[in-house]
Amino acid sequence: MEKRKPERQCTGCGKKGGKENFIRIVKTSDGMISLDISGKASGRGAYVCCDVACIDKMCKGRRLDRSFRTHVDEAIYRSILEEFNKLEK
Repeated sequence: MEKRKPERQCTGCGKKGGKENFIRIVKTSDGMISLDISGKASGRGAYVCCDVACIDKMCKGRRLDRSFRTHVDEAIYRSILEEFNKLEK
């Protein structure tokens, strides 16, 4: 019997899939929110497609507020977008 892999859902577009299809955003126990490139950082995670349109949709809709059950400052959304843009290059 094949072991079932858990599905993740993009906070931008809602697409579901394996975690290898997404970038993880993590909120650590001390409240810091950032991209988790390794996908193994300790803390609560949210996933987003590796597409700038999904990240933009996530930022404009302030969707991390719901995922992390807290108010996420606008500066954090900007820093996540900047970090992603650096990865793209």
